[in-house]
Amino acid sequence: MENDNTSEKSVFQVDTFDILKILYSSRKIILKFLVVFVILGILVAFLLPKEYTSSSVFVTQVSSSKKLGKKISGIANLIGVNVGDSGSDVILPMQYPLIVESTPFKKQILESKIPVKEQDSSVSVSYYLTDIRKPGVLSNIKGYTIGLPGKIIGLFKSPKVEETINAQDSTSFYLNSNEKQQLDYLYSNFSVNINDVDGYIEISTTFPEAKASAKLASNIQNLLQKFIIEYNIKKARQELEYIDERFKEAEKDYFNKRAALANYKDRNVNVISNLAQNRLEQLQTEYSLSSNIYSQLAGEFETAKLNVKKDTPVFTIIKPATIPIEPSSPNKLLVLVQFILIGFLLGAFYILFKHFYPAIKDKITK
Repeated sequence: MENDNTSEKSVFQVDTFDILKILYSSRKIILKFLVVFVILGILVAFLLPKEYTSSSVFVTQVSSSKKLGKKISGIANLIGVNVGDSGSDVILPMQYPLIVESTPFKKQILESKIPVKEQDSSVSVSYYLTDIRKPGVLSNIKGYTIGLPGKIIGLFKSPKVEETINAQDSTSFYLNSNEKQQLDYLYSNFSVNINDVDGYIEISTTFPEAKASAKLASNIQNLLQKFIIEYNIKKARQELEYIDERFKEAEKDYFNKRAALANYKDRNVNVISNLAQNRLEQLQTEYSLSSNIYSQLAGEFETAKLNVKKDTPVFTIIKPATIPIEPSSPNKLLVLVQFILIGFLLGAFYILFKHFYPAIKDKITK
């Protein structure tokens, strides 16, 4: 009788107490849903592959004069004063994610080595993802259920013809379809976080093996630091190489002029003619000029070497990547709780739908 009165009410007039009474009266159905989803939750929790997370934290220090020069130049340019571009060649921490997304960086990650169980030596990340990593039971089930339409569509697509790249062209960087798939998995399991407040960079990686996870985090950290150093000292290194070439030329010319002057003096010890004297003065002038250029370039060469060292960022490792002891996922308890919640909501939805559907159908058909 009570249920009949409830069903006669408009759906929009049913209060929370009525809904609770409906659910309580059909609690056996909810219990069945819960039992089914508890079993599913336990299966999923144990079938999900284990993954380990490792992280490293470091800070970078750039020459304070370059950072100061960059700030001052920005203000000075507003009032029409040019103070040079000191600091314009410094890559800032907020630009580090751009390095991580670059193709050269991605290729070097795939080529980096990681330790693997049951392997005598380290293997490349690319080799591990292609030939060693096992996707797991749930991934295979997903691929042939949810992903089945995509597989079927792929059968009717024309095969992609990968562009032929000249191996000798070092300016070209190319990722084939296999590398893209590997990087999609890899980049979904690691992150580079910049803390602007405290000024540190955190690299976190998640991988199926504990040692490999720690090594991968260390590899990414070292590669990132290498790219940062190469970028920051690029201009100073180019200047050093240029001055080094000029210095070697000046050094060679200096020793040649000195040898020529000494040789001429030895051959004309007792000669007092004006012609010989003029030639001697000419050689002495050339030697003095060569000596001055050589001395000046020697000083510039030492300065250029100091500039390279000054522009090289200093990295301080606050937290090195360590081998995790416990897997970070799956969280079996959390998976079970999620399935219990889903089971309860689906059971409640089924009961309410079954209870109110006849009344809703009558309203629609009238």
